[in-house]
Amino acid sequence: MAIQQIIVGTHSDKIHLVEFDSSAPSLTVKHSLKLRDQPSWIVLSPTHPGLCYVNGWVDDLFFAVRFDAETGFEVLDQARAGGGGPTHMEVTPDGKALLSVNYRSGSLALTLLRDDGLFAQREPTPNQVYSFAFPHAEVTHPRQESAHPHHLIPFGDDWLVPDLGSDRIWQMRWVGDLRDGEWEVVKEFERGEHEGPRHGVKHPDGKHLYLVNELAATVSVLSLPTSPTSNEPLSTLSSAPLLPPYLHKVPRADPYDLIPCTILLLGPLPASPPSAPSTLLISNRNAPVAAAPEGDTLVSFSIPADEPAQLGEGTFVHGAGRHLRGMAAGPPEGGDKERWVLVMGRDEGGMSVYERTEDGQLRKVLANVLQEVEKPVVALWLPGGRA
Repeated sequence: MAIQQIIVGTHSDKIHLVEFDSSAPSLTVKHSLKLRDQPSWIVLSPTHPGLCYVNGWVDDLFFAVRFDAETGFEVLDQARAGGGGPTHMEVTPDGKALLSVNYRSGSLALTLLRDDGLFAQREPTPNQVYSFAFPHAEVTHPRQESAHPHHLIPFGDDWLVPDLGSDRIWQMRWVGDLRDGEWEVVKEFERGEHEGPRHGVKHPDGKHLYLVNELAATVSVLSLPTSPTSNEPLSTLSSAPLLPPYLHKVPRADPYDLIPCTILLLGPLPASPPSAPSTLLISNRNAPVAAAPEGDTLVSFSIPADEPAQLGEGTFVHGAGRHLRGMAAGPPEGGDKERWVLVMGRDEGGMSVYERTEDGQLRKVLANVLQEVEKPVVALWLPGGRA
């Protein structure tokens, strides 16, 4: 399909429905909706087409939002998140609960959903919220003053939760019915001191996890346990730096300088042979202007089909902007599956679109457009589209 829709979240107070025309190519804002401060994560309902859930990070809120390419957005419902700073959300496959990790309060919460997809409760009850322990006796890094869970990664019926604040990955399981049950810690996987695990993505083989270590500015390939119930460790198989060489010795004047962010694992393009490599793509942010006049970088790794733990040397892409927090690949299906990559500069650069080529390169086809969209940080490429 030549024309596809993308929902964009921001660090302002709006979300946007953006149309991408791959035949032109072009990006156009079709609809916008004002919510509350920092609607910075969006997840689709798996059971109700045209329904999504959006966070209000600053005010600790969730919104149930209907979207339509012609009529735009409509807020149908809202609820409290059950913790401070809801950062990442997932909906259970049956559509009965919205899960969230809350960065500021260091917690994991479950919110019940009704059969129509709206909220079944105004706020999670205490048994539906789990507060992560903070294992450090003292604060030794300014980004690790408490637990900061940042992501939810499905692992069988369990969830892996990278905790940037505690240098941990927690394996969490919901036990009991959704209303009266509770969260249980299945395992606690320790990571290296001050690595700061942030986001991860699983390889399709189910045996490997690619993990962004925000504070160390590295990516690691981990060996996943063979099942959620096994006693195997979460072992590191390989790691690679994420910053370009000219930034390796640049000091961090601010603890938020020189840190990676979003990670995508993109399979071979549909027309490629089965033996073609996948692409691991990670965004960087907050390089000092004097040290990086071209802005922040994307780093791309070619992942061999028969050696998923092999990272090799990263390829750096410049020119997308500053604070490259958000990326999305699409469309999510069809003959052009994941051919196009949308990259967003929160602080500078607007939005750029890259085309993935059969030889694994990224070719920029749209440069620094839609700069009127204030502080874009996340994008959700919608299924479907039209010719």
